[in-house]
Amino acid sequence: MPNLPQGVRVVAGLGIGPEEIAYVRSFVRCFPGLSRHELTATVCEHLGWLTVAGQPKMGAATKVLAWLEEAGEVDVPALQSRYSHRGARRAVRAPTGPWMLPQRPVRCELPQLGPVRLRWAAGAEEQARWNEAMGRFHPLGYKKPFGYFARYFIEAGEEWLGGLLLSGAAK
Repeated sequence: MPNLPQGVRVVAGLGIGPEEIAYVRSFVRCFPGLSRHELTATVCEHLGWLTVAGQPKMGAATKVLAWLEEAGEVDVPALQSRYSHRGARRAVRAPTGPWMLPQRPVRCELPQLGPVRLRWAAGAEEQARWNEAMGRFHPLGYKKPFGYFARYFIEAGEEWLGGLLLSGAAK
């Protein structure tokens, strides 16, 4: 943001000046019963902190409110425990078993394999097998992804070649 007016800072991509700070301070005072989420969404709407699609810039506004709280400008409502993050995601451990893991590396030319296909890991048992394979063979192991995702086996004939995970982008 070139040529910012006097006293305006850019925090998380949003221009914050004395007027915005005064507005947030008065809004928090007028509506002390709002949750942190409600406060953030409403401030975004009122100050025009919206994406091109018209959605509130919640991530940036959360950072701005944290910055204002740290600077002693506002008292943001406490995070409600029922909505707080429970900590780092645990690695998912599936029962181990030989099932269809390759006994030897597959070493041949692609045409010799025959048709290669993706097969959706349907049902709890196949999903557990997929998780186990990723835990054993992926360099980073396996941790359950968040949001929507789908697991696929990569196969050729009776050979298991690998796995594929498709998931939505975080942002």
